[in-house]
Amino acid sequence: MKPRLDQYFKRWIPEAYSYDITNKEIDKEVEDYKILHYLGWFCAKHFGELKASEILKMITSLYESEDLFIQNAIENEFLTVLTFNLGVDNLIEIIKTLPQDLQTVYIKVLLEITKEKKI
Repeated sequence: MKPRLDQYFKRWIPEAYSYDITNKEIDKEVEDYKILHYLGWFCAKHFGELKASEILKMITSLYESEDLFIQNAIENEFLTVLTFNLGVDNLIEIIKTLPQDLQTVYIKVLLEITKEKKI
């Protein structure tokens, strides 16, 4: 996945990056997925806080790269984890808090998960 997500987040959000989630023995693409998964969890735990907002903006900019691999990874790892952890109780507030360019994608992921009855 280009750009390498671990380098991207180490540079821009070092305090939100979990250094213990990387492993020299695993494939770099798997590592990128683990980073996205962790950041989805981090954003859900700190939703509405400044650091989560910064991460959401960076995820949005990565998503807008129009690289299908990156978009798919963001949907499958970041947004799915975010959706599971935030639930649907405050859906309108959640959507209002998300960057505008991620709102539609978030709803898409939510519908896919709901269709599969995972929430």
